[in-house]
Amino acid sequence: VGTEGGYNWTEVDGINSDWSGGWQRRQVSLGSFANKKVRLIFRTWSIYGSTPGNDLVIDNVSVQEMPAAVVLTETVPHLRTVDLTWGASGLGSAFKRYEVYRATSSGVSLSSTLLGTFTNAAVTSMTDSNLVIGSTYYYRLYVVDTNDTYVASNERSTTTVPLPFPLRDGLETMDQWMSTGNWGVGTEAPFLGAGYLTESPGGDYPNSHDSFVMTAVNLVGTTNPVLRFWDRYQLGSGDWCRLEVSSDGSSWTHLYGLYTGENTNWTERAIDLTGYRGQPNVRIRFHFWSDGSGTQNGWSVDQVSVEEQTLRQYALPFFESFEGGLSNWLGANWSLETNQPYGGGYSVNDTPNLPMIPDGDLRLWLNGEIDLTNTVNPQLTYWVRGGLWYRSYYRVYISADAGYN
Repeated sequence: VGTEGGYNWTEVDGINSDWSGGWQRRQVSLGSFANKKVRLIFRTWSIYGSTPGNDLVIDNVSVQEMPAAVVLTETVPHLRTVDLTWGASGLGSAFKRYEVYRATSSGVSLSSTLLGTFTNAAVTSMTDSNLVIGSTYYYRLYVVDTNDTYVASNERSTTTVPLPFPLRDGLETMDQWMSTGNWGVGTEAPFLGAGYLTESPGGDYPNSHDSFVMTAVNLVGTTNPVLRFWDRYQLGSGDWCRLEVSSDGSSWTHLYGLYTGENTNWTERAIDLTGYRGQPNVRIRFHFWSDGSGTQNGWSVDQVSVEEQTLRQYALPFFESFEGGLSNWLGANWSLETNQPYGGGYSVNDTPNLPMIPDGDLRLWLNGEIDLTNTVNPQLTYWVRGGLWYRSYYRVYISADAGYN
């Protein structure tokens, strides 16, 4: 751009060597030259001794005032969708279209994900769908005029919202879940109702498969929330599945898992989520993985719920022989077994008849509080046997605030 009739020139746009392409729209702000008279030069050149470049062609050159922008007025989040609303353009006959873009970080631009184009200026809303539960999204809308000049709206962000507490889902649809891979609704002998979730509806899962299905729940205001579900499984050698929980969508804790083997009977699992109480966006993810050889029917999950539990109160002396079952306990993997108990007919095993899942975290929670009031030096005594492989660990924890810490 030149001022003073072309005496002084300022470079405002350019393309360097080793470039080729079809028609590409370019838009340059001349705001620093406002209130001046300017000239233009479109220039190409090559340096002596280099191979000459191909032709460069330009067309439809316009210089005009920036069109009026519209305001992106509202972004209303739901579980997997966001409703967008904006003001109508006042360009009249100069209006060509709206373009709506989305990004997962601030700074939405024309290189972000294009959600839609609208050639009717009266259209002022849309719904963005198939989003990740509990994720933050950023939006911007561009107005395009008949000279193909773009003007950007303001940027707005929002976070998809979790399900309200309590959560109860019979899993006859995928409406409250997002998934990867082949997860869908199966109908072959559900535990209750007409369907359940499975990673391979209608057949065996494929080799080298890694997928998940996920939802999220708001645990603000809860005290002792518990996740419950029913499952059955048939897993080939080396394949695994696990239940993962996260409060931020990045760091996941694996609170239940299965590695190789089968159980074709529907079995209830219970997981204490007290450690997540007060969290507004707790993700719950069923994650399946298979290796490169051997497949099976896979993993089926039914009747998922997250509800409040009332902790039982236990007086001293407290004694548990497991002869009466596991009614005093919550533990998705831990189960009764009759193989060489220390006393009586039963003991409890973290993974009966199965190896521990890789990267697993298998917990057995006492479903209540033991009252140590007026004690001086109370003692915990128990018997343990078994074995831990390389990089496997065992710990016992105690909480004095109902399981939060």
